[in-house]
Amino acid sequence: MANPARLPHTGAGLAATLRGTHRRMEWLRPSQGWMRGAACVDADPELFFPVSNAGPALKGREAAKRICGRCAVSRECLKYSLVTGQSAGIWGGLAEEERAELRHSTLRTDC
Repeated sequence: MANPARLPHTGAGLAATLRGTHRRMEWLRPSQGWMRGAACVDADPELFFPVSNAGPALKGREAAKRICGRCAVSRECLKYSLVTGQSAGIWGGLAEEERAELRHSTLRTDC
């Protein structure tokens, strides 16, 4: 089982690391207690860490968001991604650019 702290934090790098070695997102289990209850644990990581934002990857991205939509720990997941600066993938139902916008809008309202 891979250690999440040692995985590359880029979409392509993370997907390449996981592709062929982990067909499920089991690497999430030991990291944080809330991750044990994540709906994505048995999902294909390529859905959550697509290598592009076009073509078939868009369908995978939407599938990942649907999984997040039924997840009991999606708030914790989103918070984790924001606190730890996850720059790639779908976390808590939001893609990279959506999390960036959320961070940006939060900074504007905090000023």
